[in-house]
Amino acid sequence: MRLAVDPSWIVAVLLVSIRLGALFGLTPVFAALQMPPMVRVWLLVGMSSSMLIGLGLPVSGIAWSPWTLMGACASELAVGALMAFGLFCAFAVFQVAGKLLDLQIGFSIGSVFDPATRTQMPLLGSMLHMLALALFFASDAHHLLLKGIAWSFHQVPPGSGLAELNFDAIVAQFGLMFVLGLVLVAPVVLVLLLMDIGLGMISRTMPQLNIFVIGIPTKIAVGFLMLWCSLMYLSPLMHRAFASIFQYWQRLLG
Repeated sequence: MRLAVDPSWIVAVLLVSIRLGALFGLTPVFAALQMPPMVRVWLLVGMSSSMLIGLGLPVSGIAWSPWTLMGACASELAVGALMAFGLFCAFAVFQVAGKLLDLQIGFSIGSVFDPATRTQMPLLGSMLHMLALALFFASDAHHLLLKGIAWSFHQVPPGSGLAELNFDAIVAQFGLMFVLGLVLVAPVVLVLLLMDIGLGMISRTMPQLNIFVIGIPTKIAVGFLMLWCSLMYLSPLMHRAFASIFQYWQRLLG
């Protein structure tokens, strides 16, 4: 019994694996999965093979020359990284919002260590980030994410690369990260700002009063109270942040 290996199949699995590897490796959704590297590699190869079988994506136009194959791999890496940028910006919304809250409440003097990204994260930013991850999987957005990845292979077949780069989509997604991050915590930031003005007026009229000792616990209590009151209004903004991922992919790859 002879086992025939199709070279085009190997090239197809390689190119799809590079795009998926860049997409999954640069996003906070899948970076938090603590698995051995060998398990991740085999899982990536298995997912790439399943997508090739399910979608029926042939590899065309890839000649067996090292430079052509290297160019195709580089283009797949760029496509995966650009798609990951949209996903990263959507989840960075909650880190920006948490950073603003920490700055206003006074938690910016401390931070927590994130073992997934190996970086320091703000306290409230870490809480909002975990809340966003829970809502992402609870709302079945990961299923839409897989459908979006399959759609990207139909729009940009493996090895074809992007004909032209849509810089407008990249800039718009980057700006949306700061806009939604501010809107997400705008009521809490506004109340804390008014509270700072009130404490400043008190310190001018009563200089003997230690505003720092009184203001820090008061701002923490008011900040958490306002955040708890505004939690019911965060769900539409979170869904809008998740929807921006697919809108960005449509502008980028469409």
